[in-house]
Amino acid sequence: MGKAKKPKVHKNQLNPTGLVDVGALLNQELANGKSETPIQAIVDQLQSASAEDKICGLQTLATICQNDVNIAAVIESEIVRIAAALLVDADNSIRHATAGAFRNLSVLSVEICEYMVDQDVLTPLLALLNKYAGSEWKPTFDQSLQNQMDEKSDTFLQAVSLLWNLCESTSVALDSFNQSQLLESFVKCLDWNVYGKDIAVAVAQCLLVISEDNAASWRILVNFGTELHSLLLLPDEDHPTVLLRTVAAGIIANVPALAAT
Repeated sequence: MGKAKKPKVHKNQLNPTGLVDVGALLNQELANGKSETPIQAIVDQLQSASAEDKICGLQTLATICQNDVNIAAVIESEIVRIAAALLVDADNSIRHATAGAFRNLSVLSVEICEYMVDQDVLTPLLALLNKYAGSEWKPTFDQSLQNQMDEKSDTFLQAVSLLWNLCESTSVALDSFNQSQLLESFVKCLDWNVYGKDIAVAVAQCLLVISEDNAASWRILVNFGTELHSLLLLPDEDHPTVLLRTVAAGIIANVPALAAT
């Protein structure tokens, strides 16, 4: 059986992290004489002592890069390196906004992902994911808000989606993940009854990319054949379930010892 490629049925799309009037915020900063350029206005917010300012700057960063001119300005600045440190900020809302902003950036192009890796986004990203691996966290879902996930768990979801895009784009990210010893903690998140389908699908898609032509991952994944094969038995009850089953089949196909069983 040949190696499975990442299914294209579900693109890791832009994720709105807040309803913010980007133009109004930047114009206000410029009018107040606080900053010389829109990017500098965001940098000033990220370096503010105020958590509210940081989150505002991150929300702006999450939306501003949908314009090619803004992307060029971001690359010419130090804004990604500055924002990266906020992935491990003490404030969970800041971590959440940072992961969401970087996830939005990472879907734009392979080149942007390579640039983010060059700006050392991986160090704080893997540190953030290690905090989850080292704790017994479980998501909570608010039934009054259509099973909306709690902020800490959604931060994990955004971080995994970011890692997925980076590993798909550059071998440097994949090598860093191999050294992080996070793989086993990721596999447990395939339990959708505990972690929900959004997290299970995102983790599975990340593992699909990680397991492609990566012998280091095979040595670990081969120990979780039972968990992966159980996902093949999921019913056709909705799109996320079908997607999870499909991606699980791809992971199994990528791991020679599992594909042979």
